[in-house]
Amino acid sequence: MKKMMFLAVAAVVALSSCVKSESVDLGGKQAIAFKAFNEVNGRAIVEGTGYPTDGEFKVFAIHSTGSDAYFEPTTFGDGNSDGEWSGDPARYWPTFGTLDFAAYHPASLAGSATYGTGVINNVVVTLADNNKAEQDDVMFSNLVNDANCTSHATQAIVFNHALAQIEVHVVTDQAGLFEVTGLTLNNTIQDGTLTVTPAATSTADWTTKGTADNDMTLVSVATAVPISATEIASVLVVPGAQTSLDLQYTIGGTPMTHPTINLTANGNWEMGKKYIYTISFGAHEIEFTPSVVNWTAPTPAMPDTNI
Repeated sequence: MKKMMFLAVAAVVALSSCVKSESVDLGGKQAIAFKAFNEVNGRAIVEGTGYPTDGEFKVFAIHSTGSDAYFEPTTFGDGNSDGEWSGDPARYWPTFGTLDFAAYHPASLAGSATYGTGVINNVVVTLADNNKAEQDDVMFSNLVNDANCTSHATQAIVFNHALAQIEVHVVTDQAGLFEVTGLTLNNTIQDGTLTVTPAATSTADWTTKGTADNDMTLVSVATAVPISATEIASVLVVPGAQTSLDLQYTIGGTPMTHPTINLTANGNWEMGKKYIYTISFGAHEIEFTPSVVNWTAPTPAMPDTNI
């Protein structure tokens, strides 16, 4: 009996000696970060190709194995001012596979996305009444496709403008003579729904638009017209039919209202395009060349009178 018990214990010891413990390195947590760029020239209006350092954008992500968002839409900003935009809260790379990313700017807008297996089908952004002093330059990103989850690389992301920019310049050949006292861009669209199809070069369309009834005041304080072309106003509109400008000005201090300037012959305002309208002021001084009608004899002639 003792011998049998001894053998059983020995067998247990032998089995235990065959078990090996191995650790699996999952690489640790690596935060997802972006380098941001925008590719079209457009204040809240973004000019040039540098993304604004104080800008924030919303990011959608999907993993190559899934049909749901890898993480909920997240705001990314450059809180450290290091040229890399990180998430709030931080988002981390998975340990395998690839990720696709799509984004829109600014993060304050409402947006949603739909997904297929390993693909972002579309992103929908809602712009509500943008007729305000500080406008939102609505932008959508090109798709960041198949980002390798094990490389943990900072991702470059490129933004495209979704609105049209309207810029008005003035110029004259006679300094000090003209002042613009009022300028209004009539019947613009300032709200709608933008549907983005993510791709290497993403496409987008304003699938619904608001009513073209927003009259935007561009100038309300008297502004001198210089002798070199100068921008006096710049605004954003949802793409659509070009409309008209109402202009008030003074010439030598005399108030004038110009007939409505019709822009419709120029077609539609298009997404991502900047339209520059230059109003040229010229004056011709009123001058006269006087002459006098000479005295003439009456008809019939007056009779001679002898005194």
